Amino acid sequence: LMSIKKSYLNDSEKDSFRSIAYYNLSIVEENFLNFEEAISASNASLTFLDRSSGHIQLSYLYQKSLQLKKAYDEAITASSKKPFTFFPQKSLIEIYIMGGELEKAIELSNKLLKSDDYQWIDNFGLSIKAFKSDLYRQLSVAYLYKSNQIKLYDQGYMTFFHSIIYRVK
Repeated sequence: LMSIKKSYLNDSEKDSFRSIAYYNLSIVEENFLNFEEAISASNASLTFLDRSSGHIQLSYLYQKSLQLKKAYDEAITASSKKPFTFFPQKSLIEIYIMGGELEKAIELSNKLLKSDDYQWIDNFGLSIKAFKSDLYRQLSVAYLYKSNQIKLYDQGYMTFFHSIIYRVK
């Protein structure tokens, strides 16, 4: 990718091409569970073009490797970059669920479901119904986990787990 020297592309187009190529390489590496290589490729993508897609890819990769703080930071960064989509917020919902912050996950899911700003969705080959269906899936998982938390509290198990956690700290 770095050897692109003579071509009909100007420098800006070359950087865009390289960014997309590294982004796609990151997805391939992720599919082969090569997370370190995928993260490296995503970072390389961002050096050529700092866009939301590279940051959201990093957020997904950090989620899969259970580095929730890094995943959160990348999702927040992605939400401030172009192009604007709801993917960073969907990533945050997953992070909140994984981190046990179920109220935040539920609140953000409901906020996205109430939104009527879907002009971005056609650019990603999605439908509003498919997008909302995935949000409802996330919401159902959050409520299922919340239900299980309540059951554990009622049975006294959460107090036991908290005592173990505090001893480990």
